Amino acid sequence: MMRVLKVMVIFILVLPWSQTQARRSYPVYFLERPTITAVLSHELESEKRTGSFINSEHDTSTTSEKFEIDTDGWVYHPALLIFSVGLKPEFKQQKVNSNTTFTDENDFTFFGYSVDTTFLQYKPYTVNLYASKDRSDFSSSLAADSSTESSTYKGQLLLKYQPVPTTISVESKEQITESFFLTSNTSDKLRVESKHKTSRSKTTFEAEVLEQNRSIRGIGFSGKRKLMRVHNQYKTGEKSSLSTGFGFSDNTSGVVDSASSYLFSQLSIRHRENLDTSYQLRVENREEQDFESKKIFGVADLTHQLYENLTTILSANVDKNKLTGGNLDTYSAGLDFRYVRRIPWGNLNINLGHREQIEDNQRQVATAEVRDESHVLTGTVLETLAKSAIAPGSIKVTDNTETTTYVENVDYTVSPIGNTVQIGRTLFGGITDGQEVWVDYSFEPDPPAKTATISDTFGINLDLWSILRLYYQRGHSEEKLLSGIEPSELTDDTVQRTGAVLRWRWSTTRAEVEDRNTTRTPTKTFRFTEALAFRIEDNLSFGFNADFHKREFKDTGEQSQGSGFSANFRWNLGRYGQLSTVAFNQRVRGVAQSSIKKGLNALYQWKYGAWRPSIKYEYANEVDQLANESRKRNNILFTIERKFR
Repeated sequence: MMRVLKVMVIFILVLPWSQTQARRSYPVYFLERPTITAVLSHELESEKRTGSFINSEHDTSTTSEKFEIDTDGWVYHPALLIFSVGLKPEFKQQKVNSNTTFTDENDFTFFGYSVDTTFLQYKPYTVNLYASKDRSDFSSSLAADSSTESSTYKGQLLLKYQPVPTTISVESKEQITESFFLTSNTSDKLRVESKHKTSRSKTTFEAEVLEQNRSIRGIGFSGKRKLMRVHNQYKTGEKSSLSTGFGFSDNTSGVVDSASSYLFSQLSIRHRENLDTSYQLRVENREEQDFESKKIFGVADLTHQLYENLTTILSANVDKNKLTGGNLDTYSAGLDFRYVRRIPWGNLNINLGHREQIEDNQRQVATAEVRDESHVLTGTVLETLAKSAIAPGSIKVTDNTETTTYVENVDYTVSPIGNTVQIGRTLFGGITDGQEVWVDYSFEPDPPAKTATISDTFGINLDLWSILRLYYQRGHSEEKLLSGIEPSELTDDTVQRTGAVLRWRWSTTRAEVEDRNTTRTPTKTFRFTEALAFRIEDNLSFGFNADFHKREFKDTGEQSQGSGFSANFRWNLGRYGQLSTVAFNQRVRGVAQSSIKKGLNALYQWKYGAWRPSIKYEYANEVDQLANESRKRNNILFTIERKFR
């Protein structure tokens, strides 16, 4: 497919050479006048890094010329072939002076492009071919600057027959990232999607085969995934619907091989305008080397609304799980109330809940397994794993498709805190900010026992005068032994959270206190943020943000705290110029993190006819006290952009 796409690129680019001959007979093709954007930049950078294993200084001078040429058109007739073409050549000259007594001069040339073609767009069968090659540079705090080159080749066949429209796609991707270490990712995917829709039902089908290879510092990881899903939603009546589904997946990698399948059915009924019920049954099966799980899960819910103020939710769950080494069965029922009322000064929102659960643990194994525990990793915030007594070295982190396996201390970090374990993403790695990951690990389970857990929740939210919000939340959970051997820890947790948010004109103030009296990791946390936003004139604005948080681990007396502020300024100079600045200072101190980061960013840009000049300055001073590393960086960038049509 790659060869076909390259031939198409050459074919489309040589079309203008035949324009004179084409006009003598008939219009063989149409080509829009290209849009050309030229960007000339010159960058001066000075950086100093110190640490246990590094002590470097370097000055870098970089001149870059970039062009983006975009056009589109058709061949013979728009009904036959339409296309869009983009060319992105880049030329760079770089000179580096380093304290290691060498001077490095590099001339770099990169030709990026994108080609998107569609054949027979109005026919019941349409073919789309796409190819692109791109490059991007990225600067990260306390990590190496990086550059990424990526190539994508994709082909799609759209079968638009009304009963069963189907899309078949083939995609190949390659990505190479250069930083402290070289990382490469390649993937090949074949995917089929189809659907069938009537006045009362909708059925979707999808199947996919994905092969992926990842290499980090010469260490390779490979994975292959096969999956298939069929879902159907059927309206059994005017006030009821039935959803069913089936799916399976098979994952093969150099670390763990697994296979899973599921079957579910859900019936939803609206008995009256204020009364709804739903019933769900789900069967799951998972096999993974020495681990196997077979689960049957059932749930029934009833929702009743009284006078549009009070909503009552009654639910019951049954979860029967047959695992390697024994069974784990759970039975639970809960009752929740939600009350909303308009009061003279604002709104009142109250929620109250009660749940009882019985867990029958019949496993008799030295170690138990947790599979696909979901966590969202944001920034460098640490997330606590659900279980305690986790076996060292057993943690495995993947993406939520289980095709990419991440590497400890490259993509994520592991930090033991008391009897728990926390994970967090690194500043530069394969896990993107805000990404969901799945975590597998082994832990020492409690001995066979039957326990009962009673949980109560209460919350109140009061909005006053549209400027003040007061809230209080409390949750209590207590576990008792019914039979068997008493676990090492019986849950007796109380979590209280109290806070206020005040919005008044140009100011937003937030304060919150959280008190966690838990059997695992009891903590007390205080958070405070202040945000100010001034619009002095129509063309002049100023903002200021400050935050502070402090956490105390009650068992050990250890503390972690962080504080920071940022200020921003924006000034529109007439109709064509704009000046914006941001200054910041952030500090974090604690058991797992201790860092200081401060800096200044300033940008002045203006317009002069079709020209877009700009000057950008960046200063950063970053210190990682735990790793004993620091980085100081000054950077100034001059850019001129010109667009031609």
